[in-house]
Amino acid sequence: MAEIKKWVAFLLLGVVVAAVMGGCAQKSPTTPTPTTPPSEEPQKTKVTLTAYFAAPKDRWEALVKAAEEKFEEEHPNIDLEIKYMVYPYGEMHKKLVTMAAANAEADIVSIDQIWLGEFVEAGYIKDISNEAKAWGIEDKLYAPYVKGCMYDGNYYAVWAWTDARLMWYRKDILEKANVEPGDLKTWEGFLKAVPKIKDVAEAEGMGGVAFPGAPWLVDWWYPYLFENGGKILVKTNGGYKAGFDNEAGIKAANYLLEMKKAGVEFPTVWKWGEEFAGGRYVVWFGGTWVLGKFSEEEQANISEKIGVMMFPAPSGKESRTLSGGWLLAIPSTSKHPDIAWEFIKCMLDPDVLTPVLAEYSYLPTQKVIAEDSAYASQLEEEIPFWPVFREALTKGAARPNMPEYPKVAEILYEELSKVVYEKTTPEDAVHTAAEKVNALWQG
Repeated sequence: MAEIKKWVAFLLLGVVVAAVMGGCAQKSPTTPTPTTPPSEEPQKTKVTLTAYFAAPKDRWEALVKAAEEKFEEEHPNIDLEIKYMVYPYGEMHKKLVTMAAANAEADIVSIDQIWLGEFVEAGYIKDISNEAKAWGIEDKLYAPYVKGCMYDGNYYAVWAWTDARLMWYRKDILEKANVEPGDLKTWEGFLKAVPKIKDVAEAEGMGGVAFPGAPWLVDWWYPYLFENGGKILVKTNGGYKAGFDNEAGIKAANYLLEMKKAGVEFPTVWKWGEEFAGGRYVVWFGGTWVLGKFSEEEQANISEKIGVMMFPAPSGKESRTLSGGWLLAIPSTSKHPDIAWEFIKCMLDPDVLTPVLAEYSYLPTQKVIAEDSAYASQLEEEIPFWPVFREALTKGAARPNMPEYPKVAEILYEELSKVVYEKTTPEDAVHTAAEKVNALWQG
């Protein structure tokens, strides 16, 4: 019995020793303790966006680069590449027509405001109403530009920047002609000043006053129409009709005739302000872009020699202008519409967009850029005539953007040109143009 107890005790001791030795072996320094594997860096999603923009190319280079940096900050999980092509103005429209016909894939396009309806009707532009409203478009943009982003009640684009038609003049020649810039503010004062300017200009070997002839005549005529309360088109139950077949339109058409009789020239070759910058005219009806036709050296002290102001207006009425510029839109064929929209927002970010506007003398459509000193100060510093440009922002109006608009403009070009060359009366020109325009929606 004693021997059995000793044998059991020996076995129990062996079990204990084995357990202890096993535990020690598990904790031995030579045996690594299991650890949680280190977390791996999240993989970035590679996305390529294709864009098509209207020239000049350098403005897009600056804007895209800055927007890419902004996008990377806000979306570190996306490896974004932007492939874009730039086309001259006329070729840009043809390119979009071809792309729409072929339903070609693209992610972002720049669209002249008057083209929007054409490409929406073609089914090529994506409805971004939800995105635009969430972004706050109605609060961010000045009212005329909000409307210009819409077609048939929905948003299809965002108006990135604008320009305005204005009147430029040379201070030294006006002084020699004994004309004060303030004399040009009213229709009556302007007409009285034209012969004086013309006489001195001819003595200096220059042209006097130049107003665009065809095909740009109509765009510069619109401010006169707006000043009298007229409109280009008004909506009807069946479409649209002429908004100029009234006293406002007749007065505006008649003023073109009075300008011609006073000695204003209507050149049909138009180089967008190079003529004025080159010293060929004393007074030039151009746009905000004329500033860019002067060299950097000339711009440094340009306000000493050059002035710019709003269009002449009838006595007691407010001067108006016509707004142009570019919209950013997303084609319906985009494979990455959500990312394209995020990138457009980066392009429109005031910190990104303002330096580009300042460099190229473009006007902001966003209120914060024009009104917040943090941004407006940049424009004021870089744009010599910012106060006048700023005034034009809220006194502009957009052209209609339905597909029929080019035909409307063509009709007006034809009839108003007859007024300028005294082949018809202002009344007949307005009535004939209205009949032709109204017929576009009666067929």
